[in-house]
Amino acid sequence: MWNLYQQAKNWSQRPSLIFGLDERCQYLCYCFDEAVLLFGKWVDKYLDMKEQKGKNRGKPLYKLEHILDDNFKEGQRSRSLRGLLALMGPAAGMAR
Repeated sequence: MWNLYQQAKNWSQRPSLIFGLDERCQYLCYCFDEAVLLFGKWVDKYLDMKEQKGKNRGKPLYKLEHILDDNFKEGQRSRSLRGLLALMGPAAGMAR
């Protein structure tokens, strides 16, 4: 859906036309276009978020692959052990 949103935006075409939906089904086309738009705007919102302080100030807060991941949650940026430890503290450390 992200690719369809990008194509529609770059080509100034409705997603339903790019996807090949029958134009006679106006309400279906409207709903499809609206769904693609809402999803695209939602992704854009997270792509536009930048670090506010520190040495990474101004750098993107999220990467596209993280946003498009099924398990994406706002505020969750890293799945590394270091990121987990930063979120959970020593309780998330290695088992002995």
